[in-house]
Amino acid sequence: MIRKILIACALPFALAGMLGASEWALHPSADKGQAKEYRPTFEKHFEDVEGVLKGRCALGADFYKAMEKSNVFVGTGPLWATRTAWPTDAADFDFTVEYQWFQKEPMEQFGDFPDLKLGFRLDANGAGYYLTWGMLGQVLIKRLTPEGRSIVVAHGTLPGRKSAWWKLRVRAAGPILKAKIWRAEKPEPATWTAEGFDDWSSSPETLYKQGAIAVGFAGRKLFDTCVYEYRNPELKILTAEEKAAERSFDPQTMPAYTGRAKGSDTTLIKMGEPAEAWTDEAALNGWEKDANLKVSAGPDGLVLSSSDGKPAYAWRKTNTKLNAVRAKSAGGARALLALKGTASDGQQVLACLDPIWREGLTALLYQDAGHTSGAYAFTWKQETWYDLVSLNAHWHKWQIIDPAATQEYAAFSSGFVPGGAGRMVGVGVAGTGSVTVRGVTSK
Repeated sequence: MIRKILIACALPFALAGMLGASEWALHPSADKGQAKEYRPTFEKHFEDVEGVLKGRCALGADFYKAMEKSNVFVGTGPLWATRTAWPTDAADFDFTVEYQWFQKEPMEQFGDFPDLKLGFRLDANGAGYYLTWGMLGQVLIKRLTPEGRSIVVAHGTLPGRKSAWWKLRVRAAGPILKAKIWRAEKPEPATWTAEGFDDWSSSPETLYKQGAIAVGFAGRKLFDTCVYEYRNPELKILTAEEKAAERSFDPQTMPAYTGRAKGSDTTLIKMGEPAEAWTDEAALNGWEKDANLKVSAGPDGLVLSSSDGKPAYAWRKTNTKLNAVRAKSAGGARALLALKGTASDGQQVLACLDPIWREGLTALLYQDAGHTSGAYAFTWKQETWYDLVSLNAHWHKWQIIDPAATQEYAAFSSGFVPGGAGRMVGVGVAGTGSVTVRGVTSK
């Protein structure tokens, strides 16, 4: 089996067993939940019983009364623990652990509801990644930002059952992140339950690239009578050869909320001619223009280019649910559609639809455009009109559609762009060459 404990890690495990000490410790989380002032301790939420780490919310009625909320989901963010023998800078690794959970009271309304949190590449403040297995059998890998915002980077589904041991496996090889879950008594399946590619290559820091591993759960009212158990952890650090041999996912099906005409999130959004035709520069009156944006009039609409090749936008405030731009590229440029707004914590959030993220791949990017929320196999053609669309429905739906061949389109869904009075839509260009914009639709 490829999952072997490193000798350097196995020795502390063995010593811990000889000494009768588990050497577990609480690890902080960047997500504090609604209870931002709550200070958890290892002793309150965890205990080691004969090699099994047991976790309980144990928040109690007084805690929820103080919160003055009745929502069953109110509570803390992830509560998790790490073993002190594990490295605090694990970058590329394969990690497995066995998990089960119990519910002391029947969950008639929600049914079986596993809610594990397996964190990895966590920094000292608890930002990094985590695997979560939660409501409706969702298996998600999320990035947890230093501000406590969670963003899905891989998605899968698997029904869960209480009082049964499962094996959890996480494999991280550079930007390639995978998770697999199966019944402990069954053979390991060949396919991964959730698989994604999170491109943080533009980030110069160690955040999201290396860090600690921890296991735990969410501290919520709904789970206050749950017991979570973990046993038999195994950690293997990948060699350079193993990391290089790891291959990315099939972008036709992975990662999160990405696909083509499969379900309500990715159903084709039908567009017509732009509601606002752009024929001269007066069309951008009232728009805020980035300093590197160059604008001129052309025979088919406004021609946008970037003076330095970096993303350059025209911005205006928007309170509409649908925003779309019809554009075509020339000379290797790519058209961009973006939304940005301010979250409740004051952080600005930027989401950008990039049609040429990598060769043969389109991506939905967010914040500094250095991270992917989804990637899709789609070839953006030069000198071809496309509609770039964002629709604020249950999720934010993003699509790139060829009006002449609507069966060939890329579709994404996300839920991380905040609304409000300060929300803005951006129409832009990146790279060399130029983009001609025929017009926009906002409604």
